[in-house]
Amino acid sequence: MNAAQEPQLSSSIMDRARLQRAVRSTFFIRRLYLDAKLGLCDWEKVTLQPVSVDLEYQLPSGLSCLTDRLEHTIDHCRVVERLRAFVLNQHHDLVEALAENIAQLLQDEFAAPWVNISVTKQRPFPATQVGVTLERGTRQT
Repeated sequence: MNAAQEPQLSSSIMDRARLQRAVRSTFFIRRLYLDAKLGLCDWEKVTLQPVSVDLEYQLPSGLSCLTDRLEHTIDHCRVVERLRAFVLNQHHDLVEALAENIAQLLQDEFAAPWVNISVTKQRPFPATQVGVTLERGTRQT
């Protein structure tokens, strides 16, 4: 590509991005297994509890679909790293509070306008799972 073509390409991408502003992308992370400080029982407070997290969140813009550039989206590796650290550094008595705080973290730190999250506590009792699903924010159209 020569220098004369480059501005046209940039302009074309930006025109497409303007047309796509109303189109929002939703990203998901399924079955993210984490060890969390979670639980109300005495034994739960001294032993990490296995949880699985299913996340669906809206990206702030659809620009990354056109540019293929990380700075135009939410860095999903950073999301996973941040969640791993968060669940290890803060104890929650209730799975509902953990889900709420993760949703808030995604909105505050990663600018996700809409979040749907399910947190499942694995084996709180033999052969069971318990959990919660919540939705926060407004899905932009």
